[in-house]
Amino acid sequence: MSAHCDQLSAYIDGQLDDAETEAFAHHLATCESCEAAAHDALQLVALETAARLKRP
Repeated sequence: MSAHCDQLSAYIDGQLDDAETEAFAHHLATCESCEAAAHDALQLVALETAARLKRP
């Protein structure tokens, strides 16, 4: 685990600046645990968004 792993939530939420986003994207390509966690988190965000859109 590296210091980048602590940035996962900020990356998912779009809170990183351009340089941090680029560095974290590179990290995702090399860290299986972060890649898996990011995949799961993005799926959850998509499900939450879909649920909000279906509400009357």
